[in-house]
Amino acid sequence: MSQRKGDGGAYAFTRAAYDEVRDSEIMYAVHFDLRLETGYQKGIWCVRIRAMDLLDNAGGRKMASWEGTWPNSMAQTFEAFLYGAVHRVARMVEEVRNREGYKEATRQK
Repeated sequence: MSQRKGDGGAYAFTRAAYDEVRDSEIMYAVHFDLRLETGYQKGIWCVRIRAMDLLDNAGGRKMASWEGTWPNSMAQTFEAFLYGAVHRVARMVEEVRNREGYKEATRQK
């Protein structure tokens, strides 16, 4: 993918969002489902993100989810909004996996 002159911020945020998703999917055995939908109010986009567990014993459970709308009261570009949303869900997944590891470690003592 080539980068056009002047869109460095857009590329940096979308690339960082992509990296967050792929790294989390690989590291924590989850699948991210990102949806971009039109909102009920004209000009508003709804972003919905879910992280589904891929481990065999989990049965496809939802590990984390987040949704928000853009534009909103925050003064930010769509790319920054998308990265922030993906980052939140990735940290939620990380926390769930850390807690599961803690439970497993205490069970083995």
